[in-house]
Amino acid sequence: MARTTFWVFLGLLAGCTTTPDQIDFAPPHPDAHIEDIFVVTQQPQNSERRLLNGDRSFEDSYAHVSVSIPPTHAVGQIEWPTARPDPLGDFAVVRFDDLESDQAFYDRLADAPGDAVYLFIHGYNNTTSEALYRYAQIVTDFEIPQARALFSWPSAGSGGAYVYDRDSVLFARDGMTEMLTQIARHSDKDIYLMAHSMGALLSMEAMRQLAIAGDTDVLDRIDIVTFLSPDIDPDIFRIQAAAIGDLPDPFVILTSASDKALRLSSLLIGGRAKVGSIESADDVSGLDITFVDLTNVSDGQNMDHMVAVTSPAAIAVLRQMIDQVTEQ
Repeated sequence: MARTTFWVFLGLLAGCTTTPDQIDFAPPHPDAHIEDIFVVTQQPQNSERRLLNGDRSFEDSYAHVSVSIPPTHAVGQIEWPTARPDPLGDFAVVRFDDLESDQAFYDRLADAPGDAVYLFIHGYNNTTSEALYRYAQIVTDFEIPQARALFSWPSAGSGGAYVYDRDSVLFARDGMTEMLTQIARHSDKDIYLMAHSMGALLSMEAMRQLAIAGDTDVLDRIDIVTFLSPDIDPDIFRIQAAAIGDLPDPFVILTSASDKALRLSSLLIGGRAKVGSIESADDVSGLDITFVDLTNVSDGQNMDHMVAVTSPAAIAVLRQMIDQVTEQ
C-alpha cells in the first residue's frame, strides 16, 4: 500500500508541475524591462557555456544574466515563449556574461548597487531556466531594488525525481555555504534570503553548517529569511534551528492550507505536515518565526505551492506588508 501511494504521489507531481526547460536569447527591446541577476549554478553547461539543467557538477559556474520582462507582463506570471522569443511578449535573456572565476563573480556582485543581496534558492523540480525566470518575475513584481543573486542547486527538474532532489540538497550544502561566506566576506552587503519548498531545507542546512563551523560572522550578515512553503519535516527543522541558535530576525514562513504539493509530499513521511503547512505552526512553537497564512488568496496555480509569488492578490498583500515594515 505504501509503495502504491509513493508512485501515485510521484505521478501526480509529474503531471502537475511540468515546466519548460529552456533559456531563450533575444536582442533587447527599448519597451521591455530588464532585470539583472547574478547566478551560481551547480548544473552542467552545454558546449556554448549556457545554463542548462542536467546532472550534478562538482564545479560551480558563475554568470551575470540580464532577463527581459515584456511590457505586457502580468503580475505573478512567467510569459514563456512558444517559439523564437519576442521581447514584447515573452521573457528572454538579452545578456549572458560568463564569469569564469568566483573572484570575478563576487567582485562584480560587491560592486552592484544597494546595501543588500537578495538571494533566491529555488525548490524541487526546477530547471535552471525556470528558477532564473521565476526570480526575474519575483524581483519585477516586488520591485526589489537591491542586488539579486540566484543559487541554482542541481534539481533533476523532473516531477518523478523527488528522492534525487532530496539527495541533491545534501550535495549542494557546501556550495551554498560557500556562497553565503563569499558574499559576506567579499562585500559589506547584508543578505536577504528567500527560499522556496525544498530550497528552504537546503538553506537551513547551510545555516546549520555555518553555525557548526563557528562562522557566526557570516550568519550575522543574514538579516532577513523568507521561506515560501518550506518542504521540511518539523522535527528536522527544530534540530536545524537548535544548531543555528538565534535565527535571523525577521524569519517569515509564507504558507497556504490549499498547498496540494506539500500535502502530497507529507505522504512520504507518514502524513506528518511539513513546516510550510499552516497546521504545523504548533510543531515549531517557541521559535521566533512569523507565519503568514495566504490561504484566502490562493490562485490554484502550481498546486498552490507558490501562491506567495504567483497570486496577484498575495503579491499585493505582501508588498503592503513590506512597505509598512520599511516605513517603520
